[in-house]
Amino acid sequence: MEVFHSKNAKLFQRLPNNTSNIGSIVTMGWPKISAYIDFQRLLFIWRVLTLPMDSIYKIVMLYRILHIYHSDHMYFGSPVCKMLQTCYRYNLLNTVITAIMNGEYVGMDKWKQWTSRIVFDASNRSCRATSFLYKSLTLLSSDSYQNGIIGWWVYSKYAPEDFKKCANIIRLLLNSYRLHDDVCTLCLEGTVNATHILFGCVMLEDRRSALWEQVLDSCPQRLADELTNMGIEARTILILNAFNCPYVREWSLSYERLCKFINIMYCTYSSAVNFKL
Repeated sequence: MEVFHSKNAKLFQRLPNNTSNIGSIVTMGWPKISAYIDFQRLLFIWRVLTLPMDSIYKIVMLYRILHIYHSDHMYFGSPVCKMLQTCYRYNLLNTVITAIMNGEYVGMDKWKQWTSRIVFDASNRSCRATSFLYKSLTLLSSDSYQNGIIGWWVYSKYAPEDFKKCANIIRLLLNSYRLHDDVCTLCLEGTVNATHILFGCVMLEDRRSALWEQVLDSCPQRLADELTNMGIEARTILILNAFNCPYVREWSLSYERLCKFINIMYCTYSSAVNFKL
């Protein structure tokens, strides 16, 4: 299910199959399937426990929970046992047992909101830890895990004509083209990676200057100053991650010009060295 989940994310974003699975779901703002299953288990057990006491479903659930909790044997094939294991994984087992003993249950809406935050925050931390294992994801900012769907896809909703350009940016962000830090054949000074293509290659300086000036002119002054003063590696991470924040509609011109800048710089470079996105 996780593989199918990531394949769908790649299909929606027009990413090649060699793109990292974890990277493809992060840019869509999707949690892991395992997190979604855990969340549904927590909702199910709480829905049953909040039924009236004369409900046969609640009676059976209470019997199974208390039997497993006080038993020395864990029935791993039991659905109720798996629900309790999920509660234990997220430090909610004592909460469930205390609610049963006291007969006091929080409302379903509050439980849903609470468990959603716990489960999906844990999923985000897991994605972040997993991404550190992949060299191809070094440009993916940790803020991308907190902001949901990446800003480029929100921008493409308002500017569908730039959808393909946004897909190209995500490919660069996730290093789907496997730029392996070979020596640049154009300037013979740097290594081929996204930072060198966008800001490092001296042979593209004239084209870069004109386009980048347009980007800075469209940005709020504080953001423009920040972009100007930061190093080129940090700047590359910031712009490929759509400014490391949720999409800001008022910055639509900045997104448009930045999208144009990234795509033209890469296409110009790839044409010059005879390789392709």
